[in-house]
Amino acid sequence: MNRSSWCLALGAAAGMFAGVGCNVYMGGGGHRHAPPPPPPQQVTVVEEPREVVVVEVAPPAPQREVIPAPPSHSHVWVPGHWYRRGNQWVWIPGHYVSRPTTVDTWIPAQWVRKGNHWEYVPGHWSHTRVVTPAPAPPPPTPAPPPPREVVIVEHPREVVVVRTAPPAPKREVVPARPSPNHVWVAGHWYWRDGQWAWVKGAYMVKPHGNAEWHPARWEQKRGEWHYAPGSWTGTPPRVDKPAPPPPPHKDVDKRPPPPPPHKDKDKDKDKDKDVERRPPPPPPVREIVITEHPRVAAVARIAPPALKRETVPARPSANHVWVAGHWFWQGGQWAWVQGAYMVKPHGNAVWTPARWEQKGGEWHYVPGSWAGNPPKDKPVPPGRDKDKDKDPHGRGSNR
Repeated sequence: MNRSSWCLALGAAAGMFAGVGCNVYMGGGGHRHAPPPPPPQQVTVVEEPREVVVVEVAPPAPQREVIPAPPSHSHVWVPGHWYRRGNQWVWIPGHYVSRPTTVDTWIPAQWVRKGNHWEYVPGHWSHTRVVTPAPAPPPPTPAPPPPREVVIVEHPREVVVVRTAPPAPKREVVPARPSPNHVWVAGHWYWRDGQWAWVKGAYMVKPHGNAEWHPARWEQKRGEWHYAPGSWTGTPPRVDKPAPPPPPHKDVDKRPPPPPPHKDKDKDKDKDKDVERRPPPPPPVREIVITEHPRVAAVARIAPPALKRETVPARPSANHVWVAGHWFWQGGQWAWVQGAYMVKPHGNAVWTPARWEQKGGEWHYVPGSWAGNPPKDKPVPPGRDKDKDKDPHGRGSNR
């Protein structure tokens, strides 16, 4: 055997030993190990597995996927996951599937650990309809508290502006009318001290025969409620003077008749003069009392009676002023107006009492009124009309 044949035989033997994983001694005095086996090839499965698999090793961490846009609204994304096939892990990529019905829901595949092994649960459709609970309704808005039971006896005369509508009026029982000169004034709501107060209905005496009562009312203007106080309207009737007696006839004898016999002529003349000088007795005064102070003018042909004595009670506050009582001519007779306390419309207000003035044989009534200008340096509170202290007819305030 020549040298070349020997080399070929030795090479073939070396390849045989390398195939069985043995170390081969090469000339030169060294050992050479066999190369490591290649890593397992990654296998990708497109179809979704349906078999249940049980393994003893945990699945690898899931891979990141880019989810494309769905082909239609009926397609559902099935996320990718690991699956064990044979002795190696294979990755099942995510993909879109068409939903069988509108109520079906896709349950993704998952690996469930049970003791020392892992069990594969395939993905599947669930026919259980997912019902989203309706949101709970908002809690009901609490009803506003009812107005406090605050009752006002005297009808207000001040203009008030508020931002809330008045409550519904109350039902009242109207009593029998005291006389034909009385008028029923219905009750109504009024804003006082930051709350609604009920003004009770009451009878009022007509200031004269033509007087008509206009009830108080609330008027809505630009989101606000304005209070218009009640008032009397109508012109008082004119008091005509009696016609003078007709003049005596020319043929009538103007001489006095002869005195009767057996009487003293001079004594009878003096007696007749005393009768002529004596004024006629005033008519009896009926006990008529008026609670509200009149605001209208009146004319009488008889002088008012003497003033009554009144007991002045304690003053409620420093803003109250005592308005003394006086006589008023109403319905052909004298009526007494009771004294009462009134609230000053402002700090500089001064009350001018009512009075009777004699003019040409007649007595003219001048109603009481407030005088004085309000202070200029006092700011007007927000939401209140600066002319609220004035009566709609130009007169002073009367609470």
